[in-house]
Formats: sequence, C-alpha cells, structure tokens
Amino acid sequence: MKKMLFCVLVCLLCLPLFVSCSTNSLPKEEEIPCVTPSKGLVYQPDESDLGYIVTDKGECTDTHVVIPETYLGKPVIAIGQGAFAGCYEIDAVTIPASITRIENYAFSKCTGIKSIFLGKNITFISESALFGCFGLQEFVVEQGNPRYSSVDHCLIDTESKTLVAICKNGTIPTDGSVITIGNMVFYDRLDLTEITLPESIVSIGELAFNNCKNLTRINLGGKLQRVGEAAFQGCLKLTSIYLPESVTFVGSLAFNGCSALTFIDIPYGTTELGDLTFGSCLNMTYMVIPSSVTLISGSAGNRCQRLETVYFHGTAQQWQQISIWGTDNEIEDATRYYYSESKPVAEGNYWHYVNGMPQAW
Repeated sequence: MKKMLFCVLVCLLCLPLFVSCSTNSLPKEEEIPCVTPSKGLVYQPDESDLGYIVTDKGECTDTHVVIPETYLGKPVIAIGQGAFAGCYEIDAVTIPASITRIENYAFSKCTGIKSIFLGKNITFISESALFGCFGLQEFVVEQGNPRYSSVDHCLIDTESKTLVAICKNGTIPTDGSVITIGNMVFYDRLDLTEITLPESIVSIGELAFNNCKNLTRINLGGKLQRVGEAAFQGCLKLTSIYLPESVTFVGSLAFNGCSALTFIDIPYGTTELGDLTFGSCLNMTYMVIPSSVTLISGSAGNRCQRLETVYFHGTAQQWQQISIWGTDNEIEDATRYYYSESKPVAEGNYWHYVNGMPQAW
C-alpha cells in the first residue's frame, strides 16, 4: 500500500513537467523543443514599448540559444539587426511563438548553426538574417505558422512562394511551391558546383548565387523571367549559361566577374543592359543582343577585353535607335552583325543561327 501511494505521489509531482512540455505539442516533424530559456542575452524595448527586442548575445554562453518568450513581464517580440552575427559557437537556436520578426543579419555568419526552430507567429524574416549560415542542416517550423514552412531542408515563404534559405543537404521542391529564389540564398556557397532549378522558377533574386566561385553549371528551367542584380556576380568558373526565351529582365551586375563565360545569348524581351551586367567577363568573345533592347549602359560590357563580336538580332536601323550611355563601351566597339534569316544580297555584316549557334553569312 505504501509503495502504491509513493508511486502516485511521484506521478503527481511530475505531472506539471509533462503538462508544461505538452501544451504546445506538435507532430514530430514540426515539434518545437521544450528547453530552458537562455540567460545573459541583451534586450531593448521595442519602439511601441509593448515588448522587447533581443539585440545581442551578451554574456550568454549557451551553444543552443533559446530565446525567452518574456522579459521583465513583457513579450520578446523580435530578434534585432546583427544580434547574433558572427557567433560561430552557436549550434542551435530555438525561437518561441512570441517572436514575430527576425531582422537584418540577425544570425549572419553563424557558421556553426545546424538547427533552427521557428515559432508559429514569425511573419517576417529578413533576406539577410541567415546569411552565411553554411552549417545549417535542419529547419523546423512550428505547426500553424501562416507565413513560413520547412520542406526538404528548405525554408519557404509560403505567401510569396519564395525560397528564403536552404541547407547544404536541401532540395528545392519541384511541386510549384517555390517560384522565386530569394535574395542571397546561395551567396558565397563555395561547395556549390552545379544545380538544376525547378521548372516553376520565374525569378532569381538579387545576389542569389553571388560569389559561388566553384559553380560551373546551372540549369535555369524554361519559365524564368527575371535575373536579379548581381545574381551570378563572381561565379568565376561558370563557363556558359542558357537564358530561356521567357527572360525579360537581366539586372545590373548580373554576370559581373564571370570571367570564364565565353558567350551569352540574351533572350528577346529583355529591354536593358544595365551597369556592369557583363562587366569583367574577361573571356567573353561574343554576345547575342535582341532587338527588344532599348538601352545599353556604357559599362554593361566593361573589361570584356576579348569581346570581338556582337550579333544583333535586328537591323542596322534598329541598332541606331538604342540609347547607349557613356563612352569606352566594349559592346559598341565590337564588330557588329545584323540578323538575316536568309543569305542577304546586299553587302555587309549579317548572321543567322546554325544548329542554335550564331554564325556569320
């Protein structure tokens, strides 16, 4: 009898522990761990004075940082700009349901982080918040989050169908749930050598593949419309890239510093070649420019020292209508050929396609 009473008493004493950990119980794949909040973090009041923002790691020595839900009786509602930037010793982060925002560079260059657990009320994650977190292996998003989800080791903004971040072991979903590669998603990923984007992708964000120095091949799919500014800047080993006919915008600096590129065929529909779009493409020997282009920046082909030929997909009269800014323009100085489907009778520089490649008549 005494033994039975002892067992009952132990169970009653432990009951609050089980209750506290199970009030937010979730399916296994979306379970936010029940852990002790970290101490020593630095806070400041939010502008509204309704809660607090975590601004610095302070004296916290935890490798698994657990953001508290409250501080001095008020909710902790955001992780501030650069709060944990460069804290390479952190290997996991748990963010509670009280947090709604993660600001610029909040965890940038936290190269040791392997797991991030995101609460259900986060509705804003800055594009640079996880910049340089190259060790990431897992995202867990609490069930019921209206904005974000985690699929195949990818963090996805479900509202805009944007890939926000991806682990090294991640695979971009091919079911149409992602249509945009977000800004800076693959920035500085030296491990990336080749990648095939899903057919659903219509936009590549700014700096998305910037400085991927070992990227040699990328398949962009057939529906891409937009290549953001500096998207492939500094991809030193990218020898060729096929832009599908659906592309209508190529941003400034998009291929700046892609020194291994030998040619580019710009699709019809593109209207501008902005500053340094193909700057420092040191081995580029020719490019195809469509008649839809109305403006070429003077620096668009800056330092394309081997650029010899421009194949213009239009007439000489159409070329004259293009607004060309600046001086010392390698694109304008190159030998120019005008498109002719059939062999022209008149003398001059003309070209056509042979097996998909430009060739002079």
